Amino acid sequence: MQTVSRRSFLALAGTSVLASSALAGCSNETNQPQGDIDEEEKAAPSVEIIENGFSAPYMGFSTAWAVARNASDVYAIEMPQVEMTAFDENDAVIGSDTQPLTLHTNLTAVPGQTFALAFLFDVGDGSIARVEARAIEPDDGEYFEWDGDVPTFDVTNTSEKNDDILGASASGMVANGFPDTADVQVVAILRDSNGNGVDAAFGWSDGVEAGGTGSFEIIFTQNANFVSADYYALAEYQI
Repeated sequence: MQTVSRRSFLALAGTSVLASSALAGCSNETNQPQGDIDEEEKAAPSVEIIENGFSAPYMGFSTAWAVARNASDVYAIEMPQVEMTAFDENDAVIGSDTQPLTLHTNLTAVPGQTFALAFLFDVGDGSIARVEARAIEPDDGEYFEWDGDVPTFDVTNTSEKNDDILGASASGMVANGFPDTADVQVVAILRDSNGNGVDAAFGWSDGVEAGGTGSFEIIFTQNANFVSADYYALAEYQI
């Protein structure tokens, strides 16, 4: 399967997101409590998978997503990567992908930060029956001890809508908590009345000033049967 760039993802999402009559997603939560930080954990920060899910197919594509957390209270992790594998009803692998893309080497999860990643799979005439999300442990040099207050990346002023022609979309403002100008990625997960994820996609707010906010828009393009949305931000940190 070919890797999809952040810009081409949004273009491809026009063919991948579900029509409201066909949208029926699936998500799993795998909450894992964190124990006290000890010296071994300080030496090897890790990423926890909190939730994963996928959408039903539309026009040969399905989306998948993972919500994850930097489990360290001490270290920031550069490129907190997650490998997502999709399986069909016969448990054959449809495809596998890793996000974030290596193009964005400065995307950084600060200590304790929860974030999300979105994936796009070409399923052809089939569909996804289940997914597995695996956090890739950071190597030496891919994490560093965070000094000072831990920044936040609040997503505010959000709105979601459906359009008969343009489909679902989401927009809002995102804060850059880093001390330098940064591009900020925002993932939106649409949820049904039971809180289950039904679709996901991401957008960017480019060049957000330190301590400032920037606008973003996420395009789903097809109508979606959702009642709420959760937003997760991840920014590029300049060391």
